[in-house]
Amino acid sequence: MATSTSSQAQARVRNTTAEDVQATIRRRNTTRIVQRILVYALLVLIALIILVPLAWMISTSFKPKSQLFLPDIYWIPKRITGQNYQNLLTDPSVPIIMVSKTSSRPHQARLLQRLYQRETL
Repeated sequence: MATSTSSQAQARVRNTTAEDVQATIRRRNTTRIVQRILVYALLVLIALIILVPLAWMISTSFKPKSQLFLPDIYWIPKRITGQNYQNLLTDPSVPIIMVSKTSSRPHQARLLQRLYQRETL
């Protein structure tokens, strides 16, 4: 009888230990899932912080001047135009190439300056 009581106690200890191990594994898995959800939520937030202004700039670049400062926000312009890009490429007062005087490659800087001077003449 003493043997059966001690074997029952050992079986309970084994079952409790197995249940404790399973509970610990479940807790670790839950913790990992929560950590991953938080990391991905943070990454999505960072991506939105970067991409929303970029999308706004691209959208605004296709708006005519009359729609630039309207009080209402329009992500898609009412009238899409490429006039801003045409002005950028054809207006000689817009400096397309900015050449640094402290360039690490002075021969390239001189070549770019010559090309820019020819375009503006």
